[in-house]
Amino acid sequence: MSIGAGIASQIGIAQEVTPGTPVTPSRFYEYDSETLSLKRKVMQGGGLRPDKTYDRASRRYVTQRDVQGDISLDFPTKGAGLLLANMLGSFATVATQLAATAAWRQVHVPGPFTGKALTIQKGVPRTDGTVEAYTYPGCKITTWQLDCAQSDLLKLKVSVDAMDELSTASTPAGLALGTASYSAAQGDFTFVQGALLSGGTPTTAAGVTTIAGGTPVAGVNSVSLMGSAPVNNSRFFLGSATKAEQIQNAYATITGSMVCEFTNRALYDQYRADGSAAISLTFTGPIIAAANAYTLQILMPVAFLEDGVSPTVGSADIVTQTIPFTGLDDGTNPPIQIIYITTDVAV
Repeated sequence: MSIGAGIASQIGIAQEVTPGTPVTPSRFYEYDSETLSLKRKVMQGGGLRPDKTYDRASRRYVTQRDVQGDISLDFPTKGAGLLLANMLGSFATVATQLAATAAWRQVHVPGPFTGKALTIQKGVPRTDGTVEAYTYPGCKITTWQLDCAQSDLLKLKVSVDAMDELSTASTPAGLALGTASYSAAQGDFTFVQGALLSGGTPTTAAGVTTIAGGTPVAGVNSVSLMGSAPVNNSRFFLGSATKAEQIQNAYATITGSMVCEFTNRALYDQYRADGSAAISLTFTGPIIAAANAYTLQILMPVAFLEDGVSPTVGSADIVTQTIPFTGLDDGTNPPIQIIYITTDVAV
């Protein structure tokens, strides 16, 4: 983020009771950038008459208001449960205390999105020091991406579809700027804390999926994961310029990519045979208590490798492979599970 007036900006979110009815933000994030922006559909009345050669201002109408945009941030060791719930539809998830310590575990698996939405509010600083509130009711996370580049922090980008953009002076009026609060204990997950496994046998018991076995993927330079939950975001009905709740209208997807040095042919052989294997990506941070550390684990019990795995030689440098993959549903285990261990006692 550039140093200047922007350092006074803020992003806050809250789970809505009724999609489209804004609520005061309760969770705030240190973020890198955002692109939330209002788009309007403007209709201009025409009609021919002998004394006019330009369109008339009195016949200009706004017939739709729509909002999309992204929010990018370093994935935090605290407070991200609400984002995870809206990324996967895991609204039934609760935090479970681990062995009477300060560590609490959240297990997020896919669930339905209907009837669930966020309020997102941003504070935008003017050059005179005033921070103006822009509130976005009815927000759905339609895609998300986790990226960890070589020697970097774990990054999260969420793409948002919202019903409207409100300010304190708009009609209807938006909420006043929420009072931001942040945890002094919040940290980040880093490249050094990551581990990527392939293979093993997935088993789900008591609502938690684990992998027995699995082989560390050697020479990983970077890894990326992306999820999507497509929605119908054009539900504009007679009598309103704002859309109704966005309803999922296609299967959700899980994809990813890893860049590794070409150390052996195991991944190529899996690709050639169109075989599947579990993929587990884990970031383990500082110890909270006992043996429990801040943790983010993303597990896909069944993943297939896609075109592009074949190693190619482009220079005298070390040969690398860019390996795309797709997570699918095996009918037994959840297609994706995210375990988040933190000190948050609530999602």
